[in-house]
Amino acid sequence: GWNKEKLLQKGNSIIEIIMKQKELSDYDKLALEDIRWRMPLIESNSKKFEDFGLKNDHLTHGDYHSYNIFFDDKDHVSYVFDFEKTAHAPRSYEILRSLMFMFYDNVNDRSIDKAKLYLSSYSNIYPISKEELKSGFNLYYLRFLHSFWIPEEHYIKHNYRVDELLAERFKLFKFLSENLEDLEKKLFD
Repeated sequence: GWNKEKLLQKGNSIIEIIMKQKELSDYDKLALEDIRWRMPLIESNSKKFEDFGLKNDHLTHGDYHSYNIFFDDKDHVSYVFDFEKTAHAPRSYEILRSLMFMFYDNVNDRSIDKAKLYLSSYSNIYPISKEELKSGFNLYYLRFLHSFWIPEEHYIKHNYRVDELLAERFKLFKFLSENLEDLEKKLFD
């Protein structure tokens, strides 16, 4: 789930840290834009985790994507690693979170076709309903919305290794916030 009040306080704290700087870098400006874009959306969201009817009943990797997988010479998965975010969560959330990496470069017909193939291939092995996938998709969006992970790492924890992800994540987030229903229809109908 998420705590809206704590998150808004964190966003305001990060804004204060940024604004205390004498001169803002391009990164600072992007972080401000990201936070200021999210805050009204966070304030207006009334949905809670419980509203999705999903259960934390699967052991999930938590960070499953191609950079945490080794493939053999036949493109089969040979190893999965980086299990620091392993948790019990809804499987549909894990599926949709990993699927979103296909959209980091661009959301277009080709990436949507790849995403649909990914969902179909998964469902052929471990069947999952479209309703569960839709719930996972909307849960992913709201979890994504309710996170200042990268600015928090940078400005509060002084961890700069994830800085390079901010631009791509912000671009994807803006796209999702403006096209969520349309993308949902393209993926699941």
